[in-house]
Amino acid sequence: WLDYNMPSLGALVMLDASAGQGTLRAVQAYQRRCPDAHVTYMREDALPEPLAGHSDQDVRRPALLRLRAVHGPGRWVMVSHMDEFYYHEPELVAQLLDAHGGACDVLRWHALQVVPHPSEYTRYLRGPDALVQRRFQHFWTHPKKHDRPFSERRLFRDRGRDYVAGAAAPLGTVPPGYAECHLAGPSYLHYKVVDPNPAMYDAMGRHRAHWVGPGAPGVQFRPGRKQRPLANSSAAFFTASYEEYRKVHLFDGCLSHTKGWAPAPVFERLRVDRSWPVPRGPGTCELPKGKGGRKAASPGVGPEYRPRPVAASKSGPPPAGFGGLRGVPTPVPLFR
Repeated sequence: WLDYNMPSLGALVMLDASAGQGTLRAVQAYQRRCPDAHVTYMREDALPEPLAGHSDQDVRRPALLRLRAVHGPGRWVMVSHMDEFYYHEPELVAQLLDAHGGACDVLRWHALQVVPHPSEYTRYLRGPDALVQRRFQHFWTHPKKHDRPFSERRLFRDRGRDYVAGAAAPLGTVPPGYAECHLAGPSYLHYKVVDPNPAMYDAMGRHRAHWVGPGAPGVQFRPGRKQRPLANSSAAFFTASYEEYRKVHLFDGCLSHTKGWAPAPVFERLRVDRSWPVPRGPGTCELPKGKGGRKAASPGVGPEYRPRPVAASKSGPPPAGFGGLRGVPTPVPLFR
């Protein structure tokens, strides 16, 4: 996650609630490779005050306070989870909003729901330890009666509003009360199943490491319109249907190739500058040049991503972000 997403961020604050020190060791290894990257690591069990609950609001509140203490308010904040990868560049999207006069403070992003597909099962058995972006590349759109992907408020400008601790009703992933931008959102890929290991889920598809208790959002894997017990096999996660979504697409590294839906043209020049390591397709929208001119790229074409250090802003250190997901740490980046 850090190698692929951090080059898109000014800085990051991460709230970790997982067991053990694995996440901390991964962060430390990344910081050794990229010493100029601004990553602040927090653990839930080391917070000065226990969380009031585990709602979307509760788990982000302490990190927002840390963010303001270090960088002050007024920054753009992007809420992210560790199973999500940006297709569009959050910092460039924030700059686009600033260029349009700053009349709104919250932007919805399209969350492309990547779910294991039956056509990928044989490949998974041959290499189950491959990068998640190599394992799965089918995403779902058009939930229920909608004609576009699921979207969620993820990018907001921090103008001092606080998250609500212990809220009885779901309030979403950003502080309430901000004006929403009336603009078709940019996109990220949300890998709903990172590891299709049945031992990590209960019979109803709930991840065993996810937060439970007051306020915790109900998160479970449902391969169909009705929830049925999952078979005790990795094959149960490879499905030709997903919840109430109606269309499935192959992601080849370029959403402009998608039939039936594509991001708004205004965002296409804001794509993350990288090649996706997908097993099928070019992995990028940029096609290589051949002797006969430009031609279609073959699988694997394009340089693999190489981490680059994050430069400090001329006006001071880059901002930070926050988040949390039990068992899988949830970073939330903030942008200049």
